[in-house]
Amino acid sequence: MGLLSIIRYPWGRRKTAPPQRLAALEGIDRSGQDIHCDVSPASRPPRLATLGQLAEATGVKDYVPAAFLAQKAKSVCDGILTALEDLPDQGDELRRDRFWQEKLELSDVEALASGPVGDEPLRRAYERRLRRIARLTNQFGPSRRSWRAPSFSSSPPVEQGVLLSSMAAFFDAIKFGTCDLRPSAGDVFYAYPLHALTALLRPDRTPEAKRRSVGDAYAKELDRFAASFFFRSREPNVKQVVLARPGARAVHPRYLTPGLTLEPLPTYYSLTGDAFRFLRTVVEKGWSRSALELAQWRESGPIEATIGSGIDEVVELCDLAAKLSFREIEGNAKGDEVRAMRERLLELFADPDVTRDARAMIPLGLTEDKAREHVAVFAGWDVHLLMAELKNIDGELPEGVALGTETHPMPLPIVQETTVPAGGALDWEAVRARCDVALRNAPATLRWAR
Repeated sequence: MGLLSIIRYPWGRRKTAPPQRLAALEGIDRSGQDIHCDVSPASRPPRLATLGQLAEATGVKDYVPAAFLAQKAKSVCDGILTALEDLPDQGDELRRDRFWQEKLELSDVEALASGPVGDEPLRRAYERRLRRIARLTNQFGPSRRSWRAPSFSSSPPVEQGVLLSSMAAFFDAIKFGTCDLRPSAGDVFYAYPLHALTALLRPDRTPEAKRRSVGDAYAKELDRFAASFFFRSREPNVKQVVLARPGARAVHPRYLTPGLTLEPLPTYYSLTGDAFRFLRTVVEKGWSRSALELAQWRESGPIEATIGSGIDEVVELCDLAAKLSFREIEGNAKGDEVRAMRERLLELFADPDVTRDARAMIPLGLTEDKAREHVAVFAGWDVHLLMAELKNIDGELPEGVALGTETHPMPLPIVQETTVPAGGALDWEAVRARCDVALRNAPATLRWAR
């Protein structure tokens, strides 16, 4: 079995095939093919702050890892939530949810609590805002509507009402079927991207599993990928900076390989698209259709794209990715439609939502003595190799042609947990400095500890 390396790493070599062999390979009937995917950990993976830097370092330009699409969806979602948070409530004075996360003196709490109780219009406006924000994040408990301690966060302390001792326990509950994340009537937006992670945690139970198998190493890295975007979905963050842009590479097949141009996770893409379709209904019902015309936000402020256009773009990309990925797995990715889908997805390499510095620090909760706060630091990316092996095809192979394996970059998030002083909000420069330290100190073979 020949191993075809198709990315440029400092530790690897790029192999290409003579041009005269390409035509013979393109005409082979791939219908009904089976592929197997696994990961080969690199001994010295690059550690980079952004996906733009990662693309430049690897030279990848015609294969889209799932992390690129996930990062696009994350950036747009953050911009939408920030725009809605900045929207005044029917003429009332603007009240930002982040205010409730600040440390308050007792006198401040009493003053805030007495305001809604003694002012009926203000109380109704506050309750209305709670209901709308709850549709985007998580349902608020009774104590948070008592007016005694008006404190809430967009980061829910439990997921779908399931209290678990650790991230590993939560993921295990999903895998073993004791925690069902399928959204139901009345669920909030947060439930939908959470459900999409089940396609990463249970890849053997997706529709594509009959044609695409996943090795143990790849399954573990999908766990790590899911853990990162689970952490990051808990706290919107648009205070980022834009850094590098991607580079380029050349690719030629050597053996008959799966021919992937997109990480083969179609169910994940499909469920992510469903999440943004649901987000549109939340905005329309909670704020009105006119809210879809509001500008999204990024780190520098409002941008030209609107909430509605952002949702439409993510849905389009996810639907294209799901359709293309299914066709590539089945060996049926040919024709003008496929070429158009690939060209559209490759635009992600020049998308500032993808290439920007998206590192962040996410609050997880206070320590037992309340003096410090647990945080998760998304420090950047390292890269391993995704190996896609063509196991079987329906058509006959030409003489001298063998089934082979192709390798692609597998961006993996570096997420580490630490503590910071409680109540000591860090500015972006301080957060980035902590991310830089975590990036430098990441172990050579980083694994998500289970």
